Amino acid sequence: MGWAGVNQPLCTNGGKGGAMFLSSALCLQHISQICQIANRGLTKTCICALPMVRLSFQQRILCCSSHCVSLRRHKALGMESPLQTVDWGHLPFAVLDNVRERLGKSRKRQSAMVACARLVNRHWCYWAAESEVVLNLSGSLPLELMVHIAMKRFTRVVGLLVNGSVPMGGDMPGNHLSCLEKLTHLRQLKVVGSSSLTQDSLGHVAHLRRLKRLTLQGCGGVSQGCLSHLVCLTALETLDLDTCANLLDNSLEHVGQLTSLKRLSLIGCTKVTDAGLAHIGSLTGLEWLAVYRCQGVSDSSLQQVGSLTALRTFHFGRCPRAQRFLADISKCKALESMILSGFDSLCLEDLMHVASLRGLRQLTIHMCPGVSDDGLQCIAGLTALKRLVLQGCAEITDAGLAHISSLPILERLTLYMCQKLTDHGLHHIGRLTTLRRLRLDRCPRITDKALAHMGRWKTLESLELRACGGITNKGLEQSQNMRSLVRLKVDWCEKVGIYVSAVRC
Repeated sequence: MGWAGVNQPLCTNGGKGGAMFLSSALCLQHISQICQIANRGLTKTCICALPMVRLSFQQRILCCSSHCVSLRRHKALGMESPLQTVDWGHLPFAVLDNVRERLGKSRKRQSAMVACARLVNRHWCYWAAESEVVLNLSGSLPLELMVHIAMKRFTRVVGLLVNGSVPMGGDMPGNHLSCLEKLTHLRQLKVVGSSSLTQDSLGHVAHLRRLKRLTLQGCGGVSQGCLSHLVCLTALETLDLDTCANLLDNSLEHVGQLTSLKRLSLIGCTKVTDAGLAHIGSLTGLEWLAVYRCQGVSDSSLQQVGSLTALRTFHFGRCPRAQRFLADISKCKALESMILSGFDSLCLEDLMHVASLRGLRQLTIHMCPGVSDDGLQCIAGLTALKRLVLQGCAEITDAGLAHISSLPILERLTLYMCQKLTDHGLHHIGRLTTLRRLRLDRCPRITDKALAHMGRWKTLESLELRACGGITNKGLEQSQNMRSLVRLKVDWCEKVGIYVSAVRC
């Protein structure tokens, strides 16, 4: 068993045809699942042909022109023949749906597939129109015209993403979103980078009573009183106000009345202060909260966050006036995921409060230079922790890794810009009997000896090494001894002659 590079060509059988884009969409190891249509009597009998493409571990190929997928259908379905052959141009919609699911949650990849599908033939075009539920509107056409065209072609759309470059239309500023009023079936609306939104514009959004997710990202016009109309959106569960630099405290008073809200993001809302964040305390059902780069937020407003008993995810960072806030956050006993970023004064006393969050499953400590080995001893008590990211914690040494080596179910570990870590510290990490993924980034004292230690690890499946100057080509040869390893990525390691991204085959 050896390694195959992501960009290595694995076959040379050529292929042409309208459905060629499938070559980057289907994964061979999932062929049987894709072709089995539950409760419809369909089973795979023949799948063949590999076109000349480059394959990766996540994007294997299945194609194409002169070949077909043969599907056996039971006589009980009333077919004249027990065997029906379906060519690539007329794949059942259920198969195409499964193809799309295999692409994962990436909107970019799914949209690319749908865009290509519309060019194949009428059958594929009809499937694309029926399957597309979220549209990304961008370009130079007026918004009103694009909405009119899109709603005629894509009848199942429940979400719109509007780029700020789109001309909003309307003679008066308040008419910018008037074309959305009639789209009362919308569940999701995202407007990015628009400086023309005003209080009157958002008044049109208030007609979308079924809206569950609203994103106003980088909209400089969202300021005093602009969010008053959103109180009518009683079904709203997610509100993203990232980088709305003119958002003021009185606007958050209206946000505090959205009793159905579960997710709120205030990243880069630089004018929000304690007075604004105090209104968040009334959102008793809030499960996800991000407060980042809010210069006016201090420890006092975090007391309101501590009262959110349903809070499961909390991202907090770059708020220089907040220093000793973890005592209040530790009252959120339902917390499962937390990111702490850019707190120079974060110390042992603070991390002792983190240790009381026994249900914490994911923890990221980013650019907190005050975190030391003693602080990691507190983290060692988080027995439910599955993912740990330590980034820019320059004081952590091998002794600190010895503390976290006792975490009983840790599966993913990232060590980034931890300059004092050595190979001996990786020896401690070997005691993590459940570790599946390890990333070492900018750890200059890690050498080939660390890879020798990893050769004895039994559970490691993925290893990423980035900008680790002590790693050489000779050390990488030892990766062959890592029997459980299936993915290896090496990047910007100056003593390694090439960029490596490989999977075991």
